[in-house]
Amino acid sequence: MPAEVTISISNPQMGELLYEATGVGTPPDARAPAAPVAEVEAALGQPQSSAVSFTNPFGAPLTLSCRLEQPLATPGVPPSFRLLRKAASLVVHPKQTVQLPFAFQTEDMSERAATVLLDAKWEGRMLTWAYPLSGVAVSRPLLRPISLQTRARSPLAKQLVLPLPGLETGGEEFSLELDAEAETAELLSRTLRLTPATDLLEPTSLSVALEWSPLRPMRASAAIVVSKASGGRWRYELLLEAVEPEPDDVIQIAASLHKPAAVSFRLPNAFDTEVPFTAYFTPDSASVFSVQPAGGVLSPPADGGTLFTITYAPTEYGKPLRGRLVVSTAEVMWLYEVRGTHPVYQPPEVASSSLDLRRPAGARPVGAVPRRPAGGR
Repeated sequence: MPAEVTISISNPQMGELLYEATGVGTPPDARAPAAPVAEVEAALGQPQSSAVSFTNPFGAPLTLSCRLEQPLATPGVPPSFRLLRKAASLVVHPKQTVQLPFAFQTEDMSERAATVLLDAKWEGRMLTWAYPLSGVAVSRPLLRPISLQTRARSPLAKQLVLPLPGLETGGEEFSLELDAEAETAELLSRTLRLTPATDLLEPTSLSVALEWSPLRPMRASAAIVVSKASGGRWRYELLLEAVEPEPDDVIQIAASLHKPAAVSFRLPNAFDTEVPFTAYFTPDSASVFSVQPAGGVLSPPADGGTLFTITYAPTEYGKPLRGRLVVSTAEVMWLYEVRGTHPVYQPPEVASSSLDLRRPAGARPVGAVPRRPAGGR
């Protein structure tokens, strides 16, 4: 029967507004899925289990009968899907949710489909809920991940040979994609490129050219996924690490004791957009260095970039001090080595003098004692 509800919205100036809403539920249809396709991945020859969830939408108990529909299997080959819970008369209480587990197993690189059907009688009518299933064979041929390491802003190029176990015939189309974690997916999509050497899969292996140009230090895990058109996937795990880049420049500042000196420079964003940034000296830097601004928006190249000012304020004499300045955005990191020194002292030089310092003839130096003649008294 229809469900009815009244919605009230009140306002001091407009008064109260009332809305009546009526909802009518339609009976389930075995030809229309009751939920999105439940996909399960399984290694070759290994069973993998999963489950579909059913919630009793009625205000009274419902008795379910559960069955599985799938294409006929090849003679001598067991079906790919099977139910793990025999539910001929499963009683589900009002608003209760039950799990209906199933298992998938395949012996070849393929994709299989099936449907879990739930039958129940309600008010004299037979109802059927349909839950579509998809099972995909996934092979992980490598015993350990492919490890890639480079410095940020130092491109890395590598030729990968990916084994394709289980591929018996060639000439089939395929897709190649990078499966990355949500927090690094966008960054990797901009900096990592995969180029297969062929458009069709052939037995044994697939050659792929990998190019990675990280713009900032990062660590990430991802996977190369090869999917053939008829179903079946190969998955190759990656470990990616971009370490700190080489310094972009060396900045030298000379300042006298307790007399700060400053140097300014402009830095544009690597892309033609404005982007938030942070600027700071690393913890191992001398505390006599500072930078302004410490944060804000980095201008694009067309606007000339953002002006940064580094200040050096020495408080004591000693060896030259050093710092490392980092300017960082979500995608790029710049690194500068800053060296602080003291001005070199230059003693005054006398260009010329009118004073004649030559000693007159016969004169003796001040304080000299005349030598007494030999034998004299």
